[in-house]
Amino acid sequence: MKKKIIWLFYLLFVICFTFTAINIILHNTYYKALHLICVTTICLVWLTIIYKNLSKNEKFIEKNYNKILISFGIGMFIIEIVLGIALRYDPLWDVGAIHKGAIEWVETGTFENYYEYFYRFPNNLAAMAFLHSFFKIASIFGIKDYFAVSVVINSIMVSCTTVIVSLICKKIADVKHAVFALVLFGFSVQFYFLGGAVYTDMLSVMFPVLFFYLYLNSKEQSGKRKIITYILMGLTITIGSLNKFTVIIIAIAVGIDLLINRKFKEFTKILVSVVSIMMIFNVTFNLYMYSSHLDRQTAKGENTPYNHWVMMGLKGDGVYNPEDYEFTRKYDYDENRNSKINKEIFDRIKKLGFCGIFDLAMTKSTADFGNGTYGAEDFYNCNPQTDTKLHNWILPEGKNYKKYATYATSMHIAILILMLTAAWGFVCSDDEKRKKQKSSPLSICLESGELFCINKCIQFKQIIKTSINYFIIKRRQVILYPCLPEAFLSELCLPCPCLL
Repeated sequence: MKKKIIWLFYLLFVICFTFTAINIILHNTYYKALHLICVTTICLVWLTIIYKNLSKNEKFIEKNYNKILISFGIGMFIIEIVLGIALRYDPLWDVGAIHKGAIEWVETGTFENYYEYFYRFPNNLAAMAFLHSFFKIASIFGIKDYFAVSVVINSIMVSCTTVIVSLICKKIADVKHAVFALVLFGFSVQFYFLGGAVYTDMLSVMFPVLFFYLYLNSKEQSGKRKIITYILMGLTITIGSLNKFTVIIIAIAVGIDLLINRKFKEFTKILVSVVSIMMIFNVTFNLYMYSSHLDRQTAKGENTPYNHWVMMGLKGDGVYNPEDYEFTRKYDYDENRNSKINKEIFDRIKKLGFCGIFDLAMTKSTADFGNGTYGAEDFYNCNPQTDTKLHNWILPEGKNYKKYATYATSMHIAILILMLTAAWGFVCSDDEKRKKQKSSPLSICLESGELFCINKCIQFKQIIKTSINYFIIKRRQVILYPCLPEAFLSELCLPCPCLL
């Protein structure tokens, strides 16, 4: 039964993402198919050569792995800070509310000017509080450049993520694959521009992989050390989910892994740790916020319900729609707003029909996966405060943007193809070969940062994903959807129906 579940998981993955890969190459609305095919092919050849060279130098890599890991992490951290500050911008919209609300809270003791925003979008409240805590510490030392502080925080999250992913690869595969994971990050140039993309996606990106790494460590521990690790797992998932709630999905993935392997005691212990710590933090946080700053009744009436995002995703190309926003806002809580929205959802599904839903799914898969820049340009194009040569590469109107974006997207597609190659190999292999797989297939899914993990399998040694974040509706993603970070900032509201 266990083997069948694993096999079915991989089959679902390869079917869904084979269609996705073909779609984003041939029907990409951002870049020409021929350009993507050519550059992707070059990237694949390039990565293959590097991989073979790594295989020839395993002894050197094993001896110097720690130095390589530290150097890479520090190097990426510095580059992200330099680029993020060089591309300084004035945050607006959601990013602006989080950033400027945190600053106002530090300087005045309240974020009153942003109460209306957080009444409507309380999902971003904890992220604002998260930034505020670091801004407060910076202010104690006389640091007032809060934009630079936010870039440093973001860069820490991204660079630490790369390091942790490499450590995961080392644990579930070997040193060679751990270094190859760094290679994938290193050649994915879009990651160097994420330091300034200060939003919930990057502020939470480290926590799912850290949770997964702690989980892998717990398997090798016992006694007090194991208990401490469980507590750390609870703290990690709590802080991460407060920044972006869908981080909790990695905990669900780990739970499924434990249940499949019939490790009921470990499941219970982790469940107790995660649930208890989350409850303590959430209750404390909400009690403070809704007693010191916000009003619960107002929040109840002004909150944007989750089904609003589902409704929005069923119209046009599934991105943010101001008309749908106005539709939701004209009903307050007492007017049975949810029933009105639900009726509209079902009406749209009926109108679309099967063919319409499939077309929408293809459109949305292109929006999610078709732009390998991960939307960094949407941040830097928001009231840029500087004018540098970098802007010619990172901004859509820049003369070199197409070159940068085409390469970034091609690298992104190349990694997706490598994942598919390995997964197809697993599906088509016999039981004896599948036994070489060290980790759970649940680890094939990964969060919003193209966090690469390498696992021994057949053919190309199984390039996999390390955590599940976005595996239910997150306004944009899908069940068992191994998401590469958001294609751009617009709200991609509904999971691809054909993948549900």
